[in-house]
Amino acid sequence: MIKIRTYIYICLGIILAAFMFYYIGNKSFLRKKTTSIVQALPKESNVALEAQNVSLTEIAPKSFRGWHILSKTALFIKSQNEIICKGVIFNLITKNNQVANLNSENLVVNSKTKDIFLKGAINGSFDDIELLGEDFYYKFDKHVISSKSKMQLKHPSFNLTSQNTSIDVKNKKIVLSGRVESVFNMPGKQQ
Repeated sequence: MIKIRTYIYICLGIILAAFMFYYIGNKSFLRKKTTSIVQALPKESNVALEAQNVSLTEIAPKSFRGWHILSKTALFIKSQNEIICKGVIFNLITKNNQVANLNSENLVVNSKTKDIFLKGAINGSFDDIELLGEDFYYKFDKHVISSKSKMQLKHPSFNLTSQNTSIDVKNKKIVLSGRVESVFNMPGKQQ
């Protein structure tokens, strides 16, 4: 009986020693791997944070509620006060919960001013108006979306295209300039 107990204790000791050796050996391997990754990063890196599946929200005072961003990836560059987002859904929300939606592949947020620059192919909608274009700029303090590149505004009763566009989301005003083209659908008329 004593021989069996001793044999069991020796076997358990060997198993425990093997497990500890394996665990400690792998832990030091992981530590070395992590250290090499940290050393591979530039020592004076401006990147403060990099994240995936990000949700950013800014609430504004007074009559405008703010904006909400969903992004596949985000990179915060501290020295430039920028948050660079990729794969973006951008929503502007009014006090009475009306929403302007803009989708873009790239977006940059100024973390101080809260201004937003959407870059690349952009599509969106507000008040039954579909927006198509490139390179939109949203001025946070004025709640205005503007573009100096070709933008198209589609609605069931009209289609507008312009080279320069300014949309005052808060006051629901649109100003078009530079090569403005328009098509209006008259009720009861066929095109």
